[in-house]
Amino acid sequence: MVTLLGDAAHPLLPHTGQGAAQAIVDAVTLGTMLGAHAEHGAEALRSYERARIPGTSSLVRQGRRTAGIMRAGNPLLCFARELAVRLTPVTPMVRLFARVNRRAGTDHRTHAGA
Repeated sequence: MVTLLGDAAHPLLPHTGQGAAQAIVDAVTLGTMLGAHAEHGAEALRSYERARIPGTSSLVRQGRRTAGIMRAGNPLLCFARELAVRLTPVTPMVRLFARVNRRAGTDHRTHAGA
């Protein structure tokens, strides 16, 4: 029985800023599944994988999109990107980051009561 976690399971680009956080979420999820399925190790591993695949797949896709924006080389696109970041009010940016954290499973509310 073998499973992967952290960057071995889902190598996130640095643009996502979630690599270490996802390794921690993986470890917590794996520990929870091993505790819930103590007699059936293989089922615990499959449960862990089923629980983590949707969120990490979303983050991998998001990282690719973000990398495309951040790596833009066209001076006009770079100017537009920087201007958009500077002109965006703080509240929408905070909401965006909160949404990313909820999707990633790293929002404090995701594990409340767990």
